[in-house]
Amino acid sequence: MAERFLNASGFGVSLGAVGISVSLERTRNPDPVPALHTLLELPVQALMKTGVMPVVVFDEFQDILPIERVDALMRSHIQHHGGKVSYVFCGSEPGMMRELFERRARPMYGQALPERLGRLRDADVAEYIHDRFERTGKRAGETLPALLGAAQGHPQRTMLLAHHLWQATPRRSTADQGAWERATQSAEAEVRDELRAYWRGLETNDQRALRALSVANGKPYRLQALAQVDLKKSSATHAYERLLDRGDLERTAEEELIFVDPLLERWVRRQGTSPA
Repeated sequence: MAERFLNASGFGVSLGAVGISVSLERTRNPDPVPALHTLLELPVQALMKTGVMPVVVFDEFQDILPIERVDALMRSHIQHHGGKVSYVFCGSEPGMMRELFERRARPMYGQALPERLGRLRDADVAEYIHDRFERTGKRAGETLPALLGAAQGHPQRTMLLAHHLWQATPRRSTADQGAWERATQSAEAEVRDELRAYWRGLETNDQRALRALSVANGKPYRLQALAQVDLKKSSATHAYERLLDRGDLERTAEEELIFVDPLLERWVRRQGTSPA
């Protein structure tokens, strides 16, 4: 029912095991506004037909920010769905998410409670990886601590490194140092173009700030580190705030700055003070 309804409204639909993924087919409907009105009322219609409260998840929700008044359109529907639909707004850029929900002038101001997801716990990751290796007749062995240290609880990077370690480990054997070295080399090769593209998109001072941080052990304002990259403290402050807002850095409970992506940190550190 939902698939036919959405396709008729100009949406591309993918039905998964636990939900529906929807994207607007612009070639079929160049004006998205009527289709968005239809889509935003679908959860209530689903409730009326099934009696089950729907959960709607918006991924990378900050991407709507440049679209004029779309948050007002959404608010006009969502504000009437209290007790009928649950909404989750996910985003990877904290600054833009704050702009949407914490700025009084925005239509969605105060409409959501912030919840920051922390990094994966080493104990949980270790148990899961150990189990997955065992199921396929392999063992992570003594390389597991190195994997945990390199991944630093980052979900995607944990999966990436574990996958490459599994591939580098022969069948019915235990991963050794050689397997781990092959795994890190192949994982870093896989993300090299991604990291280079990210780097080229940064402002010069943001690049300098990351270079300084990579050699400053979490102390971003160490004068020696800033001097190495020719960056003034005031410029570093603005750069770090931009990088925090973008979600590229995060601040620890001890007020230290750290890279969100551990593979980016390794890449920047390996290039020294002048990555290309």
